[in-house]
Amino acid sequence: IRAEKDELAVELRTLQDIVRRERDIDRDMQEMHGLDMQDLQTQIDRNAAEVDRLQKLSASRRKTAQELQEHLDNSRKRANAWPIAAPGHLLNRSGAFSDSGFSDLSDAESGANALDLYFTMGRVEERALLELVQRPGEDLPPES
Repeated sequence: IRAEKDELAVELRTLQDIVRRERDIDRDMQEMHGLDMQDLQTQIDRNAAEVDRLQKLSASRRKTAQELQEHLDNSRKRANAWPIAAPGHLLNRSGAFSDSGFSDLSDAESGANALDLYFTMGRVEERALLELVQRPGEDLPPES
């Protein structure tokens, strides 16, 4: 009976050690989970702040675009109210003109920023031509 009792005592200590290790592991896992949750909450807060910032930026840019479009519309109305004495071919609208302020002449892919300029009349100054420097192996485009 004494040997059996000693054997049971050893087995009990072994089981108590295992339970203690499991409890320590569980406590460490809970701490790690808590830290992970804090990190995730920090990321959520940062992302929410970024979303707010981008929404404000978007609203600001949308307002600026609307104001510019209104300014453009008002400028066009004023320009149409004051006829200009110019040759008839200059007063005709070209295919490049767009009431929205944008044209479809661009080679840029959709969603890319672009500025299309359509010149109907101009003058090249001799001094500007003399200041052009032609790079070796690169030809200037032909005149059209």
